[in-house]
Amino acid sequence: MRVRLIHSVLLIPLLLTGCDFFYSTVNYTGPEAEPHLCVEARFTATPDGSDPETRKVFVSSSAFFLDAYDSYVPYVDDAMVTAQVNHGVSVTGTYIPPVYDEYTYKTRSGGYYSLDLPVQAGDSVLLRVEHPAYGRAEAWQVCPAQQPLALTVDSISRYGEVYGKIHLPGYRGNPTDVVTLTSKVDRCQARLTYQKGRYTDTDTVIVYEADSISMVMYTKDDCFDKYHDKQSSGYYAGYSLTLPASAEDRTLPVIMDSHIFTGIVGKDLLIDNMVISIRTEVRTIEDYDYYTSLHRALDRSDYAPPMSSQMTDEQSESRLYMEDVIESIREAFDELGNVEESQIYGNLDGERHKKPIGCFSLVSVSKHVRTVSKVN
Repeated sequence: MRVRLIHSVLLIPLLLTGCDFFYSTVNYTGPEAEPHLCVEARFTATPDGSDPETRKVFVSSSAFFLDAYDSYVPYVDDAMVTAQVNHGVSVTGTYIPPVYDEYTYKTRSGGYYSLDLPVQAGDSVLLRVEHPAYGRAEAWQVCPAQQPLALTVDSISRYGEVYGKIHLPGYRGNPTDVVTLTSKVDRCQARLTYQKGRYTDTDTVIVYEADSISMVMYTKDDCFDKYHDKQSSGYYAGYSLTLPASAEDRTLPVIMDSHIFTGIVGKDLLIDNMVISIRTEVRTIEDYDYYTSLHRALDRSDYAPPMSSQMTDEQSESRLYMEDVIESIREAFDELGNVEESQIYGNLDGERHKKPIGCFSLVSVSKHVRTVSKVN
C-alpha cells in the first residue's frame, strides 16, 4: 500500500542584487509534533543473490523543524529490524554505527542496519522495523525481473554524439515495474582535430576506465512520455531515461552524448575505439514514486543540456546560461511569499496514530557493454 505524507514547505525569498525586500521574523507558536519512525531501505538484487552490502536499512526519527540542522541526523540505534524472503526464516539486522568526518561532522559511513539477506529477481520480501518509542513500520515488495538489453551503434558524429538503437526484449516481471537506463563512456581513444588561430591541430584523446564519463541520452520515442518531459530541442533527454516496463519487444532510437568537447570551435572527432556501458535498473513503482517525489521536494533540477552539435560556440553556451538564469529568477518571483505543498510518497504501514515515513523497495540491475571501433 502506498501512503502520502503532505508537508508544507515555506519557500524563502531569493535576495537579488538591486532589489529591496521587507521581511520580519514570525515566531512559531503551534504544537510540536511527536517524532515518527523514518525508514529507508533499497535492496539491489543480483543474479546469485550475493553482496550483502546492498541490504542496508536506514532508520531514524523525524525531527521538529526548528531543531533540525544539516549536520544532525537523528539515527535510531535500538530498533528491531527483521526481514523475510519468500516467507522463510526471519533475518535480524545488525546496527553499523555512523562514522563522522572530523571537519564537517557529517556522516561518512554507517548509521544503518545490515542484513545478510540474499535477494534475487522474483523474490517476495517483507521488511519490519519496530521501536518502543517511535512505533513500527513494515512493507512488502516483489523483486523486479531483469531487463535484457542490446545496443546497436549506427554512427558517431564529428562532435562525439553516438547514434544507435537500444533493443529491449519483452519484460517478464510485474507490469507496473519501471525501467531506468543510464549510459557511460568507460574507455575511449580518439583523435581530435580543432582550429587554433589560423592553424589546425590534432590531439590524441584517451578516456581511461577509472575516469568513465556519464552520457546524456536523447530520444524521440513516445514510450518515454510517461516519465519525462520533452526538452526544448524536441527530445526526451537526461543523464538517465525512464520508461514503463512492457511485455512487447521494443527497439528505441537513441543518441548518447558525453559532452566532452562542447565549446571547441571547428573540431572533428575521429573515434578509434570506444567502450560504452548501459546500466539497466528495473524498479518497483513504489521506488519510482518515492525517489521522484523526494527529488521534487528537494528542488533538484532535471535539466539536460542540448546535444554538442547544438552548442558549437561560446555564444550558444552564454545564451543558454542567461536563459537558465532568467528562468530561475522568474520562478523565484512566482513562488515569492507562497507556501507550497510537497507530496512525499511512501509505502510503509504502521500504527494509525503514528504513521511511519519512508519507503522500502527492491531493484534489479544489469549492465550491457558495447565496444565500438573505427566508426568514422
